Amino acid sequence: MPEKPRPFANTPEFYVAFGRFYAAWSRAELAIDCAIWKVLGTESAEQAHERSARMRFSDKCKQLRTLLNEGKIPNSEKAKELLTEIENQGRNIFAHSFLASDEHSVTFIHRKIEQGKYQAIAYTIPRARFFDHVQQFLQLCLDFEQAVGLTDKEVRDFAAMAMPLAEQGPS
Repeated sequence: MPEKPRPFANTPEFYVAFGRFYAAWSRAELAIDCAIWKVLGTESAEQAHERSARMRFSDKCKQLRTLLNEGKIPNSEKAKELLTEIENQGRNIFAHSFLASDEHSVTFIHRKIEQGKYQAIAYTIPRARFFDHVQQFLQLCLDFEQAVGLTDKEVRDFAAMAMPLAEQGPS
């Protein structure tokens, strides 16, 4: 008897691509935090990590956009364009949906309450388009880091500076 086709969302390829998206998202948020810290230049890296831990992603983007509008980064127009693209990449849909799938596509079923009314929206993405979306997002994140003038080493060093706070444990 032939094996039944496996739903796309239950394949190793999907898991890897989905993980790559989340790793890139995590790095993008870290790069935004690092860019704000670098431009402000008024606090230690540890203080910047503490400040950013208190902020929602949308508030970080607003703060960085304000700094970009002030011309504090040379490629500010390009950086603003890329920041807007990052914000519009569907992270909330990926993070706050449940999945339905067949062997050709994955559907993210996103539930929310808007203006007091329940809504469920299905976003169906064919297999190839899902992989393309993830790859384009990875490139977008790299382009953003370059536009705000960050090197890979700067972002990694900034990330490492969060650890002294983590090693102290909860207060």
